[in-house]
Amino acid sequence: MKRELTVVAVCFMFLVSLAPMALGAQPKPLDKESAAKLLGYMGYTKVSVAAVVQGIGGKGIAVFSSDAVAMVIAVGVRNDRETEINESFLYDNELGWFCYEFKMDHGRVTVRQWTTAGYREIAVER
Repeated sequence: MKRELTVVAVCFMFLVSLAPMALGAQPKPLDKESAAKLLGYMGYTKVSVAAVVQGIGGKGIAVFSSDAVAMVIAVGVRNDRETEINESFLYDNELGWFCYEFKMDHGRVTVRQWTTAGYREIAVER
């Protein structure tokens, strides 16, 4: 099941990275302030963003090059420990810059999603 989730995640990230190009839209570059805000919603505190590398990012073993991808290199605190941060963010015309992960809990799959507006979980409607 984990392998299937990885394949789905890679396909999802690839399709999202192509969407702005297909629509002719160019995303606004991810700035350090927005990156720090996103990381804050992800549970990091005392975030210092060293760099935002526009146009490249990855998830797992997949690496993408697109205007709709940005890699953030930072340091911060999470769970009371200083940690290095290397996160990739995607751009969506409706959401803006966001990060996601799939979560499996008791046989139920949800998408955890962080945007500059906050956090939400998306699940299959029952």
